[in-house]
Amino acid sequence: MSGTELSRVRTEFRLRPPEPIVYAQEPVPGRIGTVSGFFFGFAFGLGGIRSALLGKLTDVTSINFVYHACAFLPVVGILSAFLPNLNPPKTAATR
Repeated sequence: MSGTELSRVRTEFRLRPPEPIVYAQEPVPGRIGTVSGFFFGFAFGLGGIRSALLGKLTDVTSINFVYHACAFLPVVGILSAFLPNLNPPKTAATR
């Protein structure tokens, strides 16, 4: 397996943290299944749209171009760790 294929496999099968789902369930404690259903439906819907767009890009360019482009997607996720914290932790003096 080449490096590009290995990156693609890691990108497609990475585990996503469940924190956004937990945060979304807090405002509606009696509708946990509904919120989870919305999240998973949204995720699968975006996955379908993404695969259609990548298929069109493959038709226009080549499969190697799309593999190389997708290989850099984990870098975007790593760079997101350096985004600024919009809600800094409160100190004892500001409470």
